[in-house]
Amino acid sequence: MKVVNIVLKGSFGVSIDLGHLARSRDNVLYERKIFSGARWRELGLCILVFASGRFSLCGAKTMLGARETVYAYARCLNDIGYEATPRDLAVQTMTGSHDFGHVLPLEKLHDFLSPYADLTLELFPALIFKRNKKSATLFRNGKVNIAGGRSEDDLYDILNELMVAVALSTPDGNPQR
Repeated sequence: MKVVNIVLKGSFGVSIDLGHLARSRDNVLYERKIFSGARWRELGLCILVFASGRFSLCGAKTMLGARETVYAYARCLNDIGYEATPRDLAVQTMTGSHDFGHVLPLEKLHDFLSPYADLTLELFPALIFKRNKKSATLFRNGKVNIAGGRSEDDLYDILNELMVAVALSTPDGNPQR
């Protein structure tokens, strides 16, 4: 499995004049009549910053990368006169993807994973599996997206449960090619 997105939330510990931020830095979009926060995309990842100093960073692939980027944004804020120090950093959500490498029997998986699974192929070409505030979208081609975890362990817990279901729902334990 590969982590494809980490959303990290926290605070810079200082109130921020978003109009000043938008005027001082390139790549900051702030339209107060449309949204109360500013979207800032400067360091390869996108961060939503609010006047309270709270933020939400999205697009990171690793926790180390997410933390480094938050500190880099704080340095940018310091450069324009704020005394920003990242604090209260926490993972809001994490998303991962996996490829089983073979066709998945969605109908059999639906039967095996009920009542936690939803399969309505007429509306959406995938099986949706939801459990403990986490969800997985399984596609017939063998690809799966897992969302809602707060750690890689959360994502692996769901993936391991799906691996058992896939193994038990394929004929003789052999995946279809």
